[in-house]
Amino acid sequence: LIICFLLFINFNRRKHLLQVTKMNEELAKARDLAEQASEMKTRFIQNMTHEFRTPLNSIVGCSQMLLDPTMELDAETKRVMRSEIDGHTKQLTQLINNVILLSNYDSGGVELNQGDWDCNLLMDMAFSATPMAQDTKLHMERINRLPEGTTLHTDGAKLQQALTCLIDNALK
Repeated sequence: LIICFLLFINFNRRKHLLQVTKMNEELAKARDLAEQASEMKTRFIQNMTHEFRTPLNSIVGCSQMLLDPTMELDAETKRVMRSEIDGHTKQLTQLINNVILLSNYDSGGVELNQGDWDCNLLMDMAFSATPMAQDTKLHMERINRLPEGTTLHTDGAKLQQALTCLIDNALK
């Protein structure tokens, strides 16, 4: 009876040790995932800070030059600087909107409005909405078109926004 009791205790102890080992492995995996998420968040914040700083520096620099009474700027230079401020303000607004949209996706607060969309129309809208497309120094042209009538069941506005960001990043 004592031997059976000791075997039972030993069996339960081993079973408990296996459970503890399994829980430790799961905790280690969860810790690794949390560390990866934290690292990704840090990289995201670093990248966004850099993305915000670029247009903001241009806005501040042009504004200071326009407001500096000691700077003598001709009308064309002032027009170009105002245009730069406007373009970079739109770029900064788009970046902020993208961060808000990403936050909404993460929290599950985004509803999809799906429907059938013409693929060529989506691409045309994305090209025309690209902020850098207005830059006269760049030449952008679509080379290939999909066969007429090619549709995609998607949220057209969100896909167009994603395509616009991809095109804008490619141009940068």
